[in-house]
Amino acid sequence: LRPLGRLPQRNRSAATEFLHKKSHCLQYAQAVRFLYNYKNLQITGLLAFFVFCVLKCAMLAKFKKDILEKLNFISECVDYIVERSPEIIEDYRQKLYEKVSEVIGNAQIEQSVLATELVVYADKICVDEEMVRLKSHIDSMKNVLESDESIGRKLDFIAQELNREANTTLSKSSDVRISGKAIELKTEIEKVREQIQNIE
Repeated sequence: LRPLGRLPQRNRSAATEFLHKKSHCLQYAQAVRFLYNYKNLQITGLLAFFVFCVLKCAMLAKFKKDILEKLNFISECVDYIVERSPEIIEDYRQKLYEKVSEVIGNAQIEQSVLATELVVYADKICVDEEMVRLKSHIDSMKNVLESDESIGRKLDFIAQELNREANTTLSKSSDVRISGKAIELKTEIEKVREQIQNIE
C-alpha cells in the first residue's frame, strides 16, 4: 500500500475507489486502461505496480484456498480407508472360514492355520504406514501454505510424496471400495499438483 500512499489525495482517492469496486473481479487489463488516464508516468508506474501486487495476492489466496479444500477431501479419503481396512480383514476371515468348512465338512477346523492365513493376508494388504504418511504430508502441506516464503518447490515435493503413497495404497488394495477411494486420492492429488504450478 506504500506506493498508493505517495499519490496526491485526488489520485489516491480515485485509485482506492476503483480498486474497492473491482476487488471481487480485478482484471489487469481493466486496471491498466484506468491507469492510462493519468498523465504522470511515475504515478502510473506506481499504480500499475500496486495493482499488480493486489492481483498477485488475490490469485495466490484463491489458489491456496482451492488447495486447502482439496487437501480436506484427501484427508476424508484417508479417514475412510483407515476405517474400512479392519472390516476387510473380518470379511476375509468369514469367507475363509466358509470355504474351509465347505472342504472339510463337519471336521474340526484348525484355528491356528486360519490365524496364520489371516496374518499373512493382513500383512499383504496393510496400508497403515501409508495412511500415517499421507496424514503427515497433508499436515506438512497445510503448514507450508501458511508460510510467507517461496513455497512452490516445497509443495511440489510434498505432492509427489502424496502421490507415491496413493499409488502404494492402490497397489495393495484387494477391496473395491478402498480401490475406489485410492483412485479418488490420486485424482485429487493430481489436481493439487496442477494448482501448485501457479504458485511460486
